[in-house]
Amino acid sequence: MSKKSKGFPEFERVYREIYGDRWPRLLDALRMEAPKFALENPFFKQNQDVKQVYELDLASVLVAKQLQIQPDHLVLDMCAAPGGKSLVQIFESEAQAHWVLNDLSKARVGRLKRVIREYIPADRSDRVRVTNFDASRWGLHQAGHFDRVLLDAPCSGERHQLESPGQLEKWTQSSSKRLHTRQVALLCAGFDSLKPGGRIVYSTCSIAPLENDRVVEKLVKKRPDVDVQVAEADFGEKTDLGWQILPDHCDGYGPMYFSVIQKKI
Repeated sequence: MSKKSKGFPEFERVYREIYGDRWPRLLDALRMEAPKFALENPFFKQNQDVKQVYELDLASVLVAKQLQIQPDHLVLDMCAAPGGKSLVQIFESEAQAHWVLNDLSKARVGRLKRVIREYIPADRSDRVRVTNFDASRWGLHQAGHFDRVLLDAPCSGERHQLESPGQLEKWTQSSSKRLHTRQVALLCAGFDSLKPGGRIVYSTCSIAPLENDRVVEKLVKKRPDVDVQVAEADFGEKTDLGWQILPDHCDGYGPMYFSVIQKKI
């Protein structure tokens, strides 16, 4: 990727202001290929018709595990495609809960359905329903319905931007602000769809605080029954309202941000 890309000077200026002296190291780490973690399929031992391994970022595994799903839970994954974090949830609980896996894009829903077919045995897949809705309206249609919600929100995805000069040329700080507005709407909808005592995990693969802590901050201001939990993982660093995994400090994994939020009873 050439620094001559039209959007790069503003991109670098914005993130240098955020990360200061750390930015050059972080930028170099973001430009490197991300390592992959081999997620073992627990159903493969009994059923060789399903695939044995799904590769994803280890940071994504840590995010999905924050849901702490129990066998009787009803779980909503609001922006589930391509399905890696959904598989972590299903594998961890041995498909004992019930899931609604949603995505706004029909093309991404097609990919999500294929992943479920390839990795979940037919006798367990009846616990998984795939939908294609605008998740920002979920709280209106199924308020107080779910025990657990994952919102892996659409975001700037700076690592992907750096891999694509064409995308980086279009980058402006205004695009991050527009995403912030969408992320707040999605998080409020996801929170409203929780039962009292339920848990939502908000995550992005962005390094922008505007798309991370600042989104959770807006939810706290908008909803009186929000209880932000102390977030932690095996590696990474604490933020004001969550946890961040950045590749310069975490063996190349990430970037990934998450915040764990409980609805008060």
